[in-house]
Amino acid sequence: MRFIVGAKDSFANETVKLHEMIREKGVDSRLKIYANIGHSFPEDFDEYLRKMLFY
Repeated sequence: MRFIVGAKDSFANETVKLHEMIREKGVDSRLKIYANIGHSFPEDFDEYLRKMLFY
């Protein structure tokens, strides 16, 4: 699983908790937090997705 979350997202803490729970169950999960993103998708979100695929 891959998670992308913005540090400005009001759900960021919950996403981190979910990521940690999934990892504790042995699932390969990666989390990337971007400082400049909120809850909405930025115009260049496809670039964030590309980067996450190889993270």
